[in-house]
Amino acid sequence: MIQFTRRLVYFCLWVFLSQIEVTFAELSHLELKGVHEWINPEYSFLSPINGSLLIGTDTLAHRRFYGNYGPKKSGFDCMENASRIHQILVERDDCPQDYTAELIQRLFPSQDGANFVANQVESDPVSHLKPGTIGSVLAKLTEVQDRDLEDPVQEERLKLSLMKLFMGSFDERQYLKVSRKELYQRLNTTTVSIEDRTNVRTQLDVIERILKELEAPDAPQASKAPEVSEQTPGELSKRGKPKDFGSFAELIIHSLKEARIAPVKYPRYFVEQSFLAFLWKRGTKADLISYYQGLYKINPKLLKNSSILTDPELQERFLHDRYSSPDYIVEALSEDPATESKYLIQYPEKLAFFIQQEYLSSDHFLPRLISFGNANHSSLGNVQYPDCGETSVRNFFNIILYSNKGGEGRFELDRIKHLPNVYPKLIEFYRRNSDPSLAMKDEVRHEWSEVVSGHAGVEYLKGNGQCEINAGIDNALSIIDRLLFNESDQHRGPIVSARDRESKLDELCKVVSGADFNLQWSPIGMDRSSVNEKNTGIELVFSINSKPLFSWEFRQRHFAVKALPESKKSWKDRVAPLLRKLAPENHELAHTAILTGFVSESSLLVDEEANSAEENPIYFENLLYSLPLGTHDGKIHAFQLVVAHPQAKEMKDLARRLQMRLPANDSDTQRKLHMFLVAYDYPIGEPPPHALGRPNAMYRRIPSEEMIRIFGPTVAKSMGKSWERNFPENGHSVIFGDLFQIDSGRPREADYETAIKTCIGLNPESTQKAVTDAVERRAHLLRTRSMKPPTNFSSREYRGEYQRQNVDFLAKNPIPGCFLLSTVEWEILRHDLSGLGGAFIPQYLPHLSTAATWLLGDLKYGEATLAWSARYLQKDIRHLSAFRCVCQKPQSSGD
Repeated sequence: MIQFTRRLVYFCLWVFLSQIEVTFAELSHLELKGVHEWINPEYSFLSPINGSLLIGTDTLAHRRFYGNYGPKKSGFDCMENASRIHQILVERDDCPQDYTAELIQRLFPSQDGANFVANQVESDPVSHLKPGTIGSVLAKLTEVQDRDLEDPVQEERLKLSLMKLFMGSFDERQYLKVSRKELYQRLNTTTVSIEDRTNVRTQLDVIERILKELEAPDAPQASKAPEVSEQTPGELSKRGKPKDFGSFAELIIHSLKEARIAPVKYPRYFVEQSFLAFLWKRGTKADLISYYQGLYKINPKLLKNSSILTDPELQERFLHDRYSSPDYIVEALSEDPATESKYLIQYPEKLAFFIQQEYLSSDHFLPRLISFGNANHSSLGNVQYPDCGETSVRNFFNIILYSNKGGEGRFELDRIKHLPNVYPKLIEFYRRNSDPSLAMKDEVRHEWSEVVSGHAGVEYLKGNGQCEINAGIDNALSIIDRLLFNESDQHRGPIVSARDRESKLDELCKVVSGADFNLQWSPIGMDRSSVNEKNTGIELVFSINSKPLFSWEFRQRHFAVKALPESKKSWKDRVAPLLRKLAPENHELAHTAILTGFVSESSLLVDEEANSAEENPIYFENLLYSLPLGTHDGKIHAFQLVVAHPQAKEMKDLARRLQMRLPANDSDTQRKLHMFLVAYDYPIGEPPPHALGRPNAMYRRIPSEEMIRIFGPTVAKSMGKSWERNFPENGHSVIFGDLFQIDSGRPREADYETAIKTCIGLNPESTQKAVTDAVERRAHLLRTRSMKPPTNFSSREYRGEYQRQNVDFLAKNPIPGCFLLSTVEWEILRHDLSGLGGAFIPQYLPHLSTAATWLLGDLKYGEATLAWSARYLQKDIRHLSAFRCVCQKPQSSGD
């Protein structure tokens, strides 16, 4: 029994250790020097610069973290060969939804969702792929024609070829015979579906055909794969069974199909460049020589010059060649963009170096800002809360504690170590979490939630006053004061003890500044003293050593720290437009990942050509993955670019994943997302059936043909994009139109009286008087209602009661026709679209956030109402620039 227990312990320990990911070195972009010149220009997609760019621009990392992943899906592996990692991925709903996503995950498991790490799982044969093997595999893929991927026999031959390369030595006949036996066993299983039986028979036919070829008298004997210098034949085969390598070969082939066979999902050479990123992430420069050798063994034409494989002096020079900071001399380039573009396009290697060196060569360093999300707190149990306040405070501390000495960013406590009473948990937090690359992990977010919770003098919204910091400058300064001066008298440190808000901000900057770090602040759009009058609705710019670097925005329900864009244009701004046009004509750049380094430049993403209907959405989507998707604003920007694209439907999966990664309970975020969605008519899917936070506020987009059938073509055209608001309480409904359109497609401008007449004029002449009388009768009833227009919407109970009375009033006083949007409909809309924390979100009708569109048809009948509404809108409503009409269906319409 003791011996059995000991064996069990050893076995469990072996399973655990076999799944540990050991850290490997990563090639620096400085080692790009000399790596591209050996590749034949016609095969530039095989250049190592592609791996460097996909790593250096975070394009592949973003594909891994924001790509096509979700719940475990049948037919796709989710790292089942590593049970511990598999469990984490399943719990995170981080399993592949297509073959290329599976390949990326296999090369880069990255199961924590934050660190982009190459496969180093000891038990996985993929983790033991050598550079020479990768070179041979990619060389073999250059021989594959697109038509081969649609021929089952050619597919099987390619699979066997790849298995040879992986295993070094391989008995094809034996493998095929075993596969044939397994397929016959599966065919005899009663649970196999008709579709599966058809597929099995197809596979059997392919195997029989290839076996017949191999067993012919003149067939060649089982061969070995070409040997490469650093791998002994059969070495990799010790790490797995033929079946393992067969499955991996099949995965590569399926991924190739997704990049080459319609409907295409990925850029054409994405599979090859993903392997190059794996090589770059794990390798050394010496490994690149082995990679070249692997290419050459399969196809010598892939190299422009093979002397690097045999000349020791060349190899020595290659290994020691490195770029350095002085090589980044963009000032030496001509100011003429055309000359710059043509110069750089001749040297893709140098261009790749420039792209990655640009940020490091800037004269400031900020850590990557953390996107806010949903955090745990001990006072809430299993419920989470939106942590925009907590995250903005953490981003502030991350900035002031960030050090980039030696080129390796860390959070260090040097700038606050002179303070005697720093909150101990703050010190412990940054000692445990000093690596900025780990700052986005959920565990770190939840840990920070406990650090900033429950402090005296700080206003919280949740957990009985324990968590979710309330918005405003005062509250932000209070929590910072508590963290830096935890044991001060009466819970008041020097920051909150200052006489006014301006002085408090001055004191904050003074406290964290030092010899090499001087922090200053200034408000945007006002003088410094004005901050004393505004706790919210203000944005502050902070400068480090006299250079504006970040802002802190304080809104009524939200606050966030944002990095400021560079004020001066870089060389990339001048080069990007021409480079994009020149690249397809140049063999050196045609199939490289160079353009991913320019996606921050607006010219690549928002110019007419990039957004034309002819633009390939696969190419466009690939560029989007190079945006800073790790930040909150980066996700929103990418989402906007997707929904605005003419072929947004082709990229709907990316848009939905970005939407899922953004806080669903944050009103500011949702307002932005829905403004984009409604402005472009929900291009990525059906609109939600009800308003956010209002499950009874049911809305339905009315198709144009239905509007024509019910009201006629004139009404349908004038109303534009129309939405029907259904009232399940009483079966009533109202149709809201878009801004009233004129023939040019622009909103019609009109004064108040003209707007009334125009909407009434949509009705047939025979009913116009009846509709006018009904409007006037309803206006009279509105004036005599006991419930007057509210002056305070702070009471949720009052707002709900007012909404119920409005809905009941509409049902009891129908107007069978079209008329100007009136007070009662306007109030219903405002209540419906303010269900998420009381913030207005234009979820259905675009342009509702513009005051000119809130037209109040009842105002001409009541001067008191008119005066109240004029104050609310802060304008003279008798001179409106645009308006919208509403219609009620005739009772006989049957809809």
